[in-house]
Amino acid sequence: MLKISKLADYAIVLLWQFGNAPQGEVLNVNDLAHKTLLPAPTIAKILKLLHHDGLLISKRGAQGGYLLARESQNISLADILRAIDGPIYLTSCTNEEDSCNIEKLCPIADIWGDINHKIENLLSDTSLLELQAKQQNFYIREHSS
Repeated sequence: MLKISKLADYAIVLLWQFGNAPQGEVLNVNDLAHKTLLPAPTIAKILKLLHHDGLLISKRGAQGGYLLARESQNISLADILRAIDGPIYLTSCTNEEDSCNIEKLCPIADIWGDINHKIENLLSDTSLLELQAKQQNFYIREHSS
C-alpha cells in the first residue's frame, strides 16, 4: 500500500490552517491544537520540521509562533511531504541513493521511475492554495443544502 505518513498528513492539515489565517497572522502550537484537535507535542514537532525546511517562519516573544514563509500558491504538496518524510520515491530503484541488487536486470525499473516521476509532478503541481480552494468549495456545498 502506498501512503504518506501520519506526520505528513498532519503537516498538510496544519499548513492548511496557516493558509486560511489572515495574511501575517502568527499561529502557535496552542492555537493549532485547539483548531485541529491534534496533540500539541506532535504539532510542535511538525512545526519545527516545516520551519527547518523553510516553509514556516518562526516569531519569538509573547505573541510568538509561526507563519507561512511564502504564499500558499508557492507551497506544493511535494514541498510538504519532503519536509516531513524526505525524498519522494516508490521503490528503492527510484531513489539513486538506495538501489537494489537486481536493478540492472529488472525489466520494470524504468516503469517505476516513470510512475514515480508522474506522482512527484502531480504533488509538485498541487499547491496549498488549491487545497484551500477545494475545501472552501466543499464547505459551501455541504452547508448550502
